[in-house]
Amino acid sequence: MKAVNIGLNRIAVFGGSTNVGGILDTSTNSWTTMSTVGAPSARKDHLLAYAKGKVLVYGGDDGSVVSDFKSYDVASDMWTNHVNSLDARKNHTYQVTDNKLLIFGGVDNSSNYVKNFVEVSLHDFTATSVSTDSSISGGVRESAWIGSIGHHAFGYRNNHSGDSCGLILWGGSSDGSNQLSNGVIYKPDSY
Repeated sequence: MKAVNIGLNRIAVFGGSTNVGGILDTSTNSWTTMSTVGAPSARKDHLLAYAKGKVLVYGGDDGSVVSDFKSYDVASDMWTNHVNSLDARKNHTYQVTDNKLLIFGGVDNSSNYVKNFVEVSLHDFTATSVSTDSSISGGVRESAWIGSIGHHAFGYRNNHSGDSCGLILWGGSSDGSNQLSNGVIYKPDSY
């Protein structure tokens, strides 16, 4: 199961052995169950992020590594399936900015390490591969740490920073056992 902050005193959770998610209001210590109509399958090692009033779920492992991308609208209690060109992956690293969801690395369904950045528009949920320099694409980074370069604090794996001007990608694993102790800075041209 994963959790993500969705605003003042509210946390969304999704994943684990069922596809029932929920929202915890920490000010009243009360739960609201998310609709299961159109919800993603039960899974682990997935992306769980929050942007523009929506909880985002992508990839993970539901018995096999999956590529589906869905969003949950908190206000309407509805799931939307987004058709995209994202590859199946789990244990990927991600960062939310004002207009994009950046996804890096992970492991595919054949246990191969994924070596690319993908950016997803938070306006229409289209996915685009991002070309990167060899310092990033040459080193796979399953479960790496990612943080923003901007005016907000860094976070682990799913940090949201509204005004990022770039990203720091640090550590992770190059082959499932060897831990990396280096990092790279990535600055998309569109920031």
